[in-house]
Amino acid sequence: MARKTRKELAKKKSVPKPANPLGIRRRIEDAHVLWREGRKEGAFAQVLLAVAATARKRYPKAPHGVQPVPDEQRPHAGEYARDGNAFKTFVLDEMKKITGGLKYGVAFPFQGANTPLEEILYEHLRCALIHEGGMPDSIVLTQPVRDGEKTFDVLQLRDPLGFPEGWINTLLCVVVQAPENEPLFRDWLKIQSDYEASLPPSPQKG
Repeated sequence: MARKTRKELAKKKSVPKPANPLGIRRRIEDAHVLWREGRKEGAFAQVLLAVAATARKRYPKAPHGVQPVPDEQRPHAGEYARDGNAFKTFVLDEMKKITGGLKYGVAFPFQGANTPLEEILYEHLRCALIHEGGMPDSIVLTQPVRDGEKTFDVLQLRDPLGFPEGWINTLLCVVVQAPENEPLFRDWLKIQSDYEASLPPSPQKG
């Protein structure tokens, strides 16, 4: 048998191992554990990792030698994109669910500029939590406010920016409900569906 050259061996070693297919579910489970223990920043980091991984399913990484969609353009599902573009486009796809209503052009005064929410999540929260190990000084988490039987998320347009804790949970729900992750969370979705079916019907208005 012919001996393999150093170049062939190096190429074989450089082939990346496939990611753990349950990795996204593990990140969401870790987020639940950390949140229950009051480790909100850690939980947020796990959720953002799960968001990034889900975005990669929808907007995959370009193979070697193939150009991804330029960063100044938004890819369509299935098109190749760089990490930041994939993450931000996924957030734009799911914006209405994340904010509870707002869908287009969601931007806030932040560090002297009107900054889109997807930029804040990627550039200032994901990157800080993952690469620097903590929340940036320019952003703090704000707790929800109760008004009678209703609970409202609180976005505080100040310095530092007050980011609603409730949006962490909606980001988590976006990951769980993403069609790309349906096989990973099929049991969770079944439990939620059964619970909703057991609720009494809402009273009719008018």
